[in-house]
Amino acid sequence: MSKKLNLIMRIIFFIAIGIFGITRYEDFKHENQIYIDYINNLEKSIKQEYKNRLKESVETTISFIKTTRNKIIKSQENLLTQEIQKILIFIDGVDENDFNQFVKSYTHDFIRLSFLKKDSKVQKKLIFNEQELYFIIPDELITNKLTMETREYLYTRISDDNRYVWVNKILNYQGGDEYATRLIHPNLKETEGEKLSTSMEDIKGNKPFLDELLGIKKDKEIYFEYFFKTVNSNDISKKLSYAQLYEEEDWIIATGLPLTNLKSAIENRSVVIKEAHKQHFKQKMIYESMSTILFIILFFILRKIVNDYFNQNQKLKDQIARRLQVSENRANKFFDLSINLHLIIDLNGKVLHVNDTCKSILGYEKEELINTFLLDLLHPADMEETRKERKRVREGQRGGYFENRYIHKNGNTIHLAWSAMVDVDNSEIYASAQNITSAKLNEVEIKKQELLLHQQSKMASMGEMIENISHQWKQPLSVISAVSSGIKFKNDLKELQTKDIETSATIISDSIQYLSDTVDDFRDFFKPDKFKRDFSIKNTFLKIDRLLKSQFEPSSINVIKNIDEIEVYGYENELIQVLINILNNARDELLKSLEKKKLILIEVKKNKEFLEIIIKDNAGGISEKIIDKVFDSHFTTKADIEGTGIGLYMSKAIITEHMKGTIEVFNSEYSYEDKRYNGAEFKISIPQNLRKKP
Repeated sequence: MSKKLNLIMRIIFFIAIGIFGITRYEDFKHENQIYIDYINNLEKSIKQEYKNRLKESVETTISFIKTTRNKIIKSQENLLTQEIQKILIFIDGVDENDFNQFVKSYTHDFIRLSFLKKDSKVQKKLIFNEQELYFIIPDELITNKLTMETREYLYTRISDDNRYVWVNKILNYQGGDEYATRLIHPNLKETEGEKLSTSMEDIKGNKPFLDELLGIKKDKEIYFEYFFKTVNSNDISKKLSYAQLYEEEDWIIATGLPLTNLKSAIENRSVVIKEAHKQHFKQKMIYESMSTILFIILFFILRKIVNDYFNQNQKLKDQIARRLQVSENRANKFFDLSINLHLIIDLNGKVLHVNDTCKSILGYEKEELINTFLLDLLHPADMEETRKERKRVREGQRGGYFENRYIHKNGNTIHLAWSAMVDVDNSEIYASAQNITSAKLNEVEIKKQELLLHQQSKMASMGEMIENISHQWKQPLSVISAVSSGIKFKNDLKELQTKDIETSATIISDSIQYLSDTVDDFRDFFKPDKFKRDFSIKNTFLKIDRLLKSQFEPSSINVIKNIDEIEVYGYENELIQVLINILNNARDELLKSLEKKKLILIEVKKNKEFLEIIIKDNAGGISEKIIDKVFDSHFTTKADIEGTGIGLYMSKAIITEHMKGTIEVFNSEYSYEDKRYNGAEFKISIPQNLRKKP
């Protein structure tokens, strides 16, 4: 190994040892800080846990008080109701004097009577001869009962001398002497009934009652601390208390816990954590020492490996160079073997390398294309799109499928399909092209065939429409003939009057207008849809009614429509052609059907962003053997002279290709006017708006 490399290895070793030592020191310091933070957070967490327990204890007591108070009020209301029922029986039929005498003499242990409404929480009203009498339970009675039950509840719930709930009743929210009464105190029962003062101080000179009252007035609850003397002991302890106001009775519900318990809990948990931290530190020191020794051993092993590698490196370089030359020769042979056009160009489009296929595809030799710009052979109409695609590839995007045209050396147009990618490091673009000229010519031929089929479909529709015109013109032409004959007849008899001429002229004018409207409807139908436009689907079906009127009216076919008012943007005439094809097929099948009541049901509704058209009949349906073929080209169930088999084929092409929708057919069973029918059901779904997205 060279001296330079040996020096580099030594420098790396000492730098690594230094970084390793600094990292370990920072790691130990960080872990120690985490331990200190954890102890601090533990103290906060335990204190918060104790606070939560105190609050939970008080709120449980308040919940009991609320429930008990409601029960007492309910029982007293029931007592009033029962007493009033008894009195109603007693005073039934007495006069007013006897009633007043009864009120004066009435006595009850709990109930008071008054002709005036009081502020008592429990009272009920009795009306005698339009005179109101109130039955009242004094509030003091309810409070006394509540106090007794609460006292019994708190006496039985005391867990030890240090954990209990007490109740003080506020007499004056402004504080001062006798601002409250100690109502219940399980640990100092002998002090119950004593008056409390906000000026009272604990052993350390704090005023806990004042702090409690101020907190209750501000937030209706408070956590506070004070010092007290332990019962039956001279020990002074600090206590954490929580108090909450029960407003209905002006009671302060409070509980507390000596902080000696809190400190004991913190110390107990801290001991375990300290011991764990100590053990972790010892283990970490052992692991770190072992890892340091292992690092040194591995370094020297690595140094030997690098030394061996360096000695063999030169031999490998020579072998790789020889193999690289062989691989390059093979790659060039494979590059020229492909039937597709492969080339490498720089980012400006200059050809750097191209395979021999360029001769068969473009007519040029490799030497003629290298160092030239391929865009020089591009069809002018494809120049802009090709530049955009090349820019996209240059920016690092992998080229997807892309088609354009080039001019062959003999002047013919060649269609190529490309994919490409960029080598940013070498500023080169690798591209591959397939000659798809034959496929493109086939596409043109297929489009010609589809256009021919579409034209045949139009011609078939035109024949049917001309027949419809002849039917619809018969009646107005007959009217015109009859009116003109009438005028001539009256004129021959010298009985023709001006009134007769005006009436006849109006009838003839109306008939001619009907003929003109009919021609307009059929002319609009055959007018090609070159542009999409807004149209009403209801108006579309009105046009279809006028076009098919002469064929459907004599057939006794009931057409039931349920069409929502929906605005559509698309090709209206093409949609009309599809719907007429389906309706004519349904009519033909119904005319062959033995059903007495012949039905065609049309439903048009909006389904999210799509227009949904459902057309069904009761002609018995389509045979399962052929239902999958009805949209095939030149498939028909009619005789050769009756059908071409292109109507439904073109209908599907219009819906799927022109209108970007779907059309399907299946046999369905449905109910109409409480009767079951079977028939074919066509379902068309097209976008309500065919505008292109930006």
